[in-house]
Amino acid sequence: MDTLIKLVADLIKVPLSNWYKGLSETTKFIVNEIVVVVVSCCSFFFILSYSLDKFDERKSERHTEGTIQRIDVQSDIMNNLRWLITQTECKRAFVIEMHNGVNNPSGLPYLYGEMTYEETNDSIPYIADMYQKITLSTYKIGVFVHQKYEWFGTLEEVMHQDKKLYNILKNNNVTHFGVITLSKHKCDVGFLIVTFTDKTISEERKKHIIGCLSKYGNYIANDLTLVQ
Repeated sequence: MDTLIKLVADLIKVPLSNWYKGLSETTKFIVNEIVVVVVSCCSFFFILSYSLDKFDERKSERHTEGTIQRIDVQSDIMNNLRWLITQTECKRAFVIEMHNGVNNPSGLPYLYGEMTYEETNDSIPYIADMYQKITLSTYKIGVFVHQKYEWFGTLEEVMHQDKKLYNILKNNNVTHFGVITLSKHKCDVGFLIVTFTDKTISEERKKHIIGCLSKYGNYIANDLTLVQ
């Protein structure tokens, strides 16, 4: 780099050679130093600009790659949700993905969730658009499920864990609620949830539902890990 800078500096002085020869040695030294400093600054900003352009280019490439991956896994996740509905006979199956929103002044991140995938049975309307950027810390059941990994219960049992969630489920005529943590490589990426409107669900069917949640939860967690 030093050799290149010196070469450029010498080339700059060529057009001024006649003027340069008439200078005193001290002035020549000062001019040499000024030229070297100018060339060095120009080189620095050129390299910095080039590096930033490459960084932006790579960042754009990563975003494009992530978008393509997201599109690729979308059909897989939706298929898994449809199979989950078929095998459990639930009314709704959906995924809540966790993400970091903004931090508090100390740097501790707020934890948000979004309903990114949803499938329903029969003619039940979709509700995903109503549940974007959910503040997960306001739902007590999130911590409970994180500790238990999976959970299934009646609407009344939900009320004992989380009154806010209870009111939402009640407004949607839900009678039973099942959830499993979507986790891969010891990293929780979200929740897989199923809801029912059945008056009663037997213990045998309950075990079957939890088994299906575990099975399809593993598939969906693998897909979501691809797009992290």
